[in-house]
Amino acid sequence: MRVTLLSEPQYGTVLTEFFSGHPTIELVTSNAELVVDTLFYDLEEKYTALRSFESQNAILITNTLTAPATAIARNVSGFKRILGVPILPSELASQKAIEYSVPLQHEDTSSNAELLKSLLKKDVERIGDCVAGIFPRTIAMVINEAAFALQENVATAADIDTSMRLGTNYPKGPLAWCDEIGAYAVCAILEALQVEYGHGRYKIAPTLRLHAESGKKFYA
Repeated sequence: MRVTLLSEPQYGTVLTEFFSGHPTIELVTSNAELVVDTLFYDLEEKYTALRSFESQNAILITNTLTAPATAIARNVSGFKRILGVPILPSELASQKAIEYSVPLQHEDTSSNAELLKSLLKKDVERIGDCVAGIFPRTIAMVINEAAFALQENVATAADIDTSMRLGTNYPKGPLAWCDEIGAYAVCAILEALQVEYGHGRYKIAPTLRLHAESGKKFYA
């Protein structure tokens, strides 16, 4: 299958390595059968990039971290099929299962799940169309609460992470997880959730935003 991959510059290498190892995938820049769009920072840039592929009649797998599949489908056209997947690029290789959604304008079929299983080599689960899915939304909110706790001197970063690993059996502490995902990505998710739902629960901890703006990690 001929696949075109769209990614944020900082995730290009890890995503290319993930897909180039697939025995049936040929990564191409044009004439693709499938476009895998992992963009999520700037929605206007995302839509502009996707519109350049509209005439190819390809299948689109698009990142729904900051916009639901229905909104993406409303802004682009000409794709044979559109599937939304909330992709955290740094976590894709390690995830055992992947969520996906279908725009309200489209019908879901068993071939959608089969396509994703074949492409990603993971279990897949359909969810309702929404911003950030379930796993990315949950981990972003946990990271944000951990950042508030750190800012308010409830505990050190190491103690917060140790408590979460031992108390909830998380594979990583939330602040270490933030360093892996990227604070800027976490803020982008929370901002999109705030726009979508308007809830104060998505208010970003100032220290988390400062880490995003500076590029500084919680751990050296």
